[in-house]
Amino acid sequence: MVVYVSTTDLRCASPFRSKDFDGERSPADYTLPELNRAIKTASRHPPESGISTNRLCSRPVLVLVLLNKQEQSTCGCIDEARRWFDEIPVRNLGVWSILIDGYAKNGYPGEAVELFCLMVEDDLMPNDVTAIAVLSACDLKGGRLVHGMVEKLGLSGAVLLGTAMINMYFRCNDPRSACRVSDCMPEQDHAVWSTMVAGFVLNGLFEEALKYFVEMVSLDLKLEPLGIVNVFKACLAMGDFQTAEEIHRLLDKKGIVMNMNVSSALVDMYMKFGFADWGCSMEAGYFDDMMKASVDPNEVTLASALSACAHSGILGRGVWIHQYIEKKKLGPSVMLTNALMDMYAKCGSIEVAMQLFEGMSVKDISSWNGIINAIARHGASRQALDLFEEMLKYGIRPNSITFVAILSVCSHGALMNSGRQYFDSMSSVYGIEPRVEHYFCMVDLSGRSGLLQGAEEFTEKMAIRADAVVWGALLAACWIHGNVEIAERTALKLIELEPQTSGVHVLLSNIYGGACRWEDASEEKLDERKGNP
Repeated sequence: MVVYVSTTDLRCASPFRSKDFDGERSPADYTLPELNRAIKTASRHPPESGISTNRLCSRPVLVLVLLNKQEQSTCGCIDEARRWFDEIPVRNLGVWSILIDGYAKNGYPGEAVELFCLMVEDDLMPNDVTAIAVLSACDLKGGRLVHGMVEKLGLSGAVLLGTAMINMYFRCNDPRSACRVSDCMPEQDHAVWSTMVAGFVLNGLFEEALKYFVEMVSLDLKLEPLGIVNVFKACLAMGDFQTAEEIHRLLDKKGIVMNMNVSSALVDMYMKFGFADWGCSMEAGYFDDMMKASVDPNEVTLASALSACAHSGILGRGVWIHQYIEKKKLGPSVMLTNALMDMYAKCGSIEVAMQLFEGMSVKDISSWNGIINAIARHGASRQALDLFEEMLKYGIRPNSITFVAILSVCSHGALMNSGRQYFDSMSSVYGIEPRVEHYFCMVDLSGRSGLLQGAEEFTEKMAIRADAVVWGALLAACWIHGNVEIAERTALKLIELEPQTSGVHVLLSNIYGGACRWEDASEEKLDERKGNP
C-alpha cells in the first residue's frame, strides 16, 4: 500500500506499518479516520527509515493525494492515485470520498464531479461531506448536476449541504438559483443568512445584501463575521456611509466582540469613505491595546496594521511593524510579505517592495498582483507587463484582479493592441467573465487612444449594462479630444443613470466651450444651476 503525503519534505512513497491495519479486514473497508491516522504515521516514517513492511497487503490498494497545486503540477501524483484507485475491486464510501476530495482540492473539479457520479452509479450513498467537497470546487454545469443528484437522493435538506449549494451558485454568478435553494430549505441558521449576504456582495447585489442583513437583525439571528464584513463592503460599494455608521453603532450596542476580520473591514471602510485618519487611529488603537496587554498579534492583525499604514502613508510605523515581525521571527509568510510589499509601495519605497518580492521563495497570485499594481502606479508600464508575462511562465493563473491591473497599465500607456489581446484572453483562455471594472479600462484605453467611436460601440455592446463610471470615462475622453457629437449622446446616457449629478452638465459645458459653441455652453451652465436633467 502506498500513500503520498502533503509535505514539502516528503514526496515519496511511505508504507503503512502493521499496527495501522489488523490484516483481518479488507483495506478498502477502513474508515476515513483510520486512513488518516495511517497517513500521519507514514508521513513520520519515510521508506529510508527502514521500518518493517511485514503484513502489508499483497496488492496495491490506494494512493491518497493531499498535495497543493505546486506539488501536484510537478510530480503528477493525482494521475497515479487514480490508477491505483481503479485497481480496487470493492471500494467503500471512505475510499471514494478521499479521492473525490483530492480532485476537488487540487484543481480538478471536472474529475471530482465525474467520480461523484460514478460513486452514485456504484450504488453508494454519498454523505454531506463528499457532496460539499465537490460543490466547493465545481463550475455551474457540474454544480447543477450534483445538485440534481443530491435532490434525487434526498440529501438536500441538510443545512450544511444547502449552504454549500448556495455558495456554489453565488460563486458561479447565478444568484437566482442560490435564492431558490435558500427558499426551499426547511431550516436556515445564521450561517445560511451570512452566506446569502456574502453571495449578494460577490455578485454586486449590494442592496439585496443590506436587506438580508437588516432582516437578520430583525430576526435576532447571530451576526457572524462573514455577514458583518460583507455588509460593510456593500455599504462601501453603495457609498452609504450613514448606514455603515448605524451598523457600527448596532454592533457596539449588541456588545459584539470585534475579531480581526471585522476590525479590519471596519477600518478599511472608514478609510475608503475618506476618514483615513479615523480609520488608521482605530487600527492603531486596536494594535496598541494588544501591545499594552502583552498580547502577541497574529498575522491577520499585523497585515491589517500594515494596510492602515499603507492607506495613511505612515512609513515610519510600517517600518517599526516590519522590525517587530523580524524580531519575533514571524516570517517569511506570504500574507505578511504581501502586506509589507503593499505598504512600502504605497508609501513610495518601490525599491524595498521589489526587494521583498524578489526575496519570496513562494509567491501566490496576490503577490504578483501586488507588485504588478505597485510597478504600474509608479509609471513603469513596460516592466509591469514583463512581470505579468513572467508570472505566466511560472504557471501562475491570473485572476480578475490581475486583469484590472494589466488593462490599467495598457490604458495609461495607450497600448491599444496589447489591451485588446489581454481583454480577449480573459474569457477565451482563462474563462474569466469581464466585469464593469474591466470594461471601464477598455473604454478608457480606447478613449486615450482617440478611438471614440469604437469606444462608444464597445460600451453599447457590453455583455453587462454599463454604469455611470464607464459612460463617464467615455465623456471624459470626448472632452480630451473635443468630440461634441459623441459627448452629447454620452451625456444623455449619464443623465438617465444619474439625473441628480451636476458634473455631467459642467463637463458638457466645457466641451461646448472648447468647440466655440458658447450658446450651448451657457445653456448647460444654466441647467446645472437649476438642477435640470
